[in-house]
Amino acid sequence: MMDRRILIGWIALGTLGAGIATWMFPGVFANSQVVIGAFLRIGTIMSILWLAYPDLKAIPSWAWTAIILASLIVAVRPRAALILLPLMAMAWLMKLKIK
Repeated sequence: MMDRRILIGWIALGTLGAGIATWMFPGVFANSQVVIGAFLRIGTIMSILWLAYPDLKAIPSWAWTAIILASLIVAVRPRAALILLPLMAMAWLMKLKIK
């Protein structure tokens, strides 16, 4: 079985490579600019995850749940980020002090 970090790295390389290939040969897709942007953004995020993976394993499960829920709420209502980000930071600090 492949380690998750290695898999994340391969996905990052694949999406970045696909973005560069699409940029070099733009006639393959009708909306090549959109496809290039999507590949490069996903590849960049996956590269960042690949670099940060050892530290991400230390984040507790409640924080992942809060991050996912907050992301969904902000996707629907962007102005909610003004309230949710400070609340999540306070929850994180309070949880760290309890331990």
